[in-house]
Amino acid sequence: MEKFKRTVDLSKAIPFANKSAVVAKSASEDEIGSCVFPDGTGYICDVNYLDGITVSMLDWWYVWRGLKKENYSSLNPKEYLSAKSMQIQKSLDPDLDIHEKLWDTTQEVVTMGEMGPVVSFQNFKCPTDIGFDISALKDNASFICYRTFDQGQPPQAGPDGFVAHMIKETDTGVEITTHQWVGWTMKYGLPTKTLPEGFFMPPVFPVSYLVKNTMELMNLGKILPKLYEENGGKLQ
Repeated sequence: MEKFKRTVDLSKAIPFANKSAVVAKSASEDEIGSCVFPDGTGYICDVNYLDGITVSMLDWWYVWRGLKKENYSSLNPKEYLSAKSMQIQKSLDPDLDIHEKLWDTTQEVVTMGEMGPVVSFQNFKCPTDIGFDISALKDNASFICYRTFDQGQPPQAGPDGFVAHMIKETDTGVEITTHQWVGWTMKYGLPTKTLPEGFFMPPVFPVSYLVKNTMELMNLGKILPKLYEENGGKLQ
């Protein structure tokens, strides 16, 4: 895809300090791609359209995939090995809505990399707890964000980062706008750079995150309607 080759102009890239801007922002064609900021950290902006899918399905997926290791591998058993929530009881709590079941839970995600299995962790957060204003979101929209942590040492493991998915329903499905910052995250409620000073990641590094995000969402688009129907939209 052309977007994998596109370098985002720094004037259009959103620094992590201004991350709240992504809630209301619709990315234009020239804002999609990846780049490296002057501080050496990586950035991607990605937009994907999934037909036949609703916001409710996606909200359900991010909780459901962590209930059993094999759920995540539904995407592709050879590439997506497992995802396991560390707070399953919270994810199954009947007194919580679908968003609360995900917030402040962490999933251990195992994927197959070029050098073998890669272990990472995704810590999902309540957007308003870390500076996002989602009060204007409509019923047919959702906002999912999480901190990322890779296990191991470079080059197999990257620096801690942060991902934000803005999900809006369209006439035929959903539009998912993803922003990802590689080398910036939230710690103790504050934006924190996790890349060592003086280190500049090569441009190909954020490109790999862009490819990974697109491929995962494309795989999800193929299987999610059937999975959701088979499970009756329930968490089990």
